[in-house]
Amino acid sequence: MIVLSDVMPLLNFRKSLATTRLGVDFQPTQLVLAERSTSDRGSTAMAGQVIPIRNDQPLDSWIESGGLKQLLQQNHRQLSQFAQDCISCVLPHELTRLYSARLPLTNESEMRALIGEELSDFMSAPVEELTFDYWCEDDTDDEGLATVHAVVASRSLISQVLRQFRSVGLRCTTMDSRTTCLSRMIGEPVQGVSAVIEWASEDVTMVMLRDGIPFYTRRLRDCHWRLLPDELIDQWKISRKDCEAIIRRLGRNPEASRSLLGNYRECVEALVIRFAEEVQRTLNFARQKSRFATLDRLLIAGSGSGLPLMREELQLAFHESIEYASEFDSHAGFSSSEFDLAVAMTSGRIR
Repeated sequence: MIVLSDVMPLLNFRKSLATTRLGVDFQPTQLVLAERSTSDRGSTAMAGQVIPIRNDQPLDSWIESGGLKQLLQQNHRQLSQFAQDCISCVLPHELTRLYSARLPLTNESEMRALIGEELSDFMSAPVEELTFDYWCEDDTDDEGLATVHAVVASRSLISQVLRQFRSVGLRCTTMDSRTTCLSRMIGEPVQGVSAVIEWASEDVTMVMLRDGIPFYTRRLRDCHWRLLPDELIDQWKISRKDCEAIIRRLGRNPEASRSLLGNYRECVEALVIRFAEEVQRTLNFARQKSRFATLDRLLIAGSGSGLPLMREELQLAFHESIEYASEFDSHAGFSSSEFDLAVAMTSGRIR
């Protein structure tokens, strides 16, 4: 595979995260922060914080109006627990766009200029107003054309994010799209075809990789895990806060709420069926597009993967062996996997 990057260092798929200790997962509804520290004996520990975002504006408008800065300043005390000021941040889908095309392979400077022109047309903006990263598949044909993938963002909007992080003393040295962050998580071995899925409360993102390089990304429909408490709230006639408390209690001790367990399991089974169907649909399309026979690895990350009973049901629904980005902590309910992407941004991988 050939990997090429924009000269602007923020969006850079192959940039090392070895010096980063504080990772930030910027989601539309919350900021998730994770700090990695190493003891004198070499053991690694993590500290985390989740800051809710209460906003009814489009995310770009919220940022442009200073909403991120206000949120960070309001939570300055929580942020002060982190010793590091150098952060790597994964951006929400709302701030980035993905682009793919068949283009002629040339030298790096010419390639960057060509892709810049393509992205300028795609975004209807001058290339000077964009920042981007790009990579090429190893599928060059007889005419010298290869499949090129790019992630692009508004330079001014990214600059706003940088300045607002700096308002509380945080220096962002690297930004990833969700596609490239999930690609970093696969770890060794990278050979073969892999899939990485972020199963979040409001969104599900699936990235397909060949030899560690992403070639297909899809946001799966109607299977985000927020549908689970929505269904339970309707059935149990309780508040969201009470519903989430019950789910956490089921995670700690399923037998303690036996009367609710059967109903909860039925809802989990229904959600996993929808999730598995969407994953299979995506795999089938990707097979037709990229001509691979088998999936070598399947990795699932995100808070949905830590819900009580979820991993048990997932293993029943999939023929493939499933890896998880973080070990499930039954005493933490589904909170432990909430930090998967933020943790990945501290080191490039979770394991």
